[in-house]
Amino acid sequence: MLLKDPIVSILVTIRDEEKTIGFFIETMAELVPSLVHNYEIILIDDGSRDRTVEIATDYAERDMNLRLIVLSRHYGHEIAVTAGLEQAIGDYVLLIDTAVVNFPDIIPRLLEKIVGDRLDVVYAADISRTLQSPLRRVFGRFSYGLISHLTKFEMPVDASPYRVLNRQTVNALTALKEHNRYLKILYAYVGYRIGSIPFRFPERSSRVRSGWLATIGRALDASFSFSTLPLRYMSLMAISISGMLMLLAGYVLVEKFWSDTPIADGWTSLIFIISLLFSVLFFFLALLSEYIGRILIETKKRPLYYIRQEIGGTQFQIRSIVDRV
Repeated sequence: MLLKDPIVSILVTIRDEEKTIGFFIETMAELVPSLVHNYEIILIDDGSRDRTVEIATDYAERDMNLRLIVLSRHYGHEIAVTAGLEQAIGDYVLLIDTAVVNFPDIIPRLLEKIVGDRLDVVYAADISRTLQSPLRRVFGRFSYGLISHLTKFEMPVDASPYRVLNRQTVNALTALKEHNRYLKILYAYVGYRIGSIPFRFPERSSRVRSGWLATIGRALDASFSFSTLPLRYMSLMAISISGMLMLLAGYVLVEKFWSDTPIADGWTSLIFIISLLFSVLFFFLALLSEYIGRILIETKKRPLYYIRQEIGGTQFQIRSIVDRV
């Protein structure tokens, strides 16, 4: 497959990859020209602490199709990808990582799918997830199911980070400026046509997999940033608990004034009720603090990221600047 007219931007986020970045760039320099006529490779360095930037700079200064964008610090994967999307000028933007050298055939398959079926977003469905432990599979299905329920957006469990977007989708995503970003939901939020290709990733691939804490953190971000259902559940729980406590209070009054059953004077019931009330109160305060914290961050209107350095400039980037002038 050779795309002659469209420009394809290949976006790669990197961090502390001095041992692999050179081989990755050389592999892409051989592979991509056989697939795409007009292309650019954009490396987004997300706060590397080794020689990654130094090595990538040497390649970017010699390759007109390679750009290196160095962020001022480590912002995280979601913000780094957003920075790359805002810099990309291609008609299609391909999101990959350096592990793609282990399975390069995923690139033409993604491009063929989005062009051939005229879709807006195409992702690689990771069918190798069946090799994961049963506990991880159950946890993954539960977390994705919970996010889908709270946000009302379909979250495919098998979606990998490898995907390709058309220009319309990229423009829609870059128009969203919230700091608490969860791209898998944003892809669904913009509402364009999404397709997938089945792909089995190598079992020993160096592809980054999320840890338990990272997965839980993203699930919380997605739930609080895209849904008000936790607040509604909180209200329903408060009403239910209040109702039960009123029934309990009524029962105590009936037993005291209209029953011969003696009620021992003690602290057990009092401590139980107070403990329950304070537990519910602090749980609700924790939920409210999550929402208030996000509101505070969003109202500050701070930039999502800062670029410390940009090396190289593709011929297509230079051409677009000249056209605007």
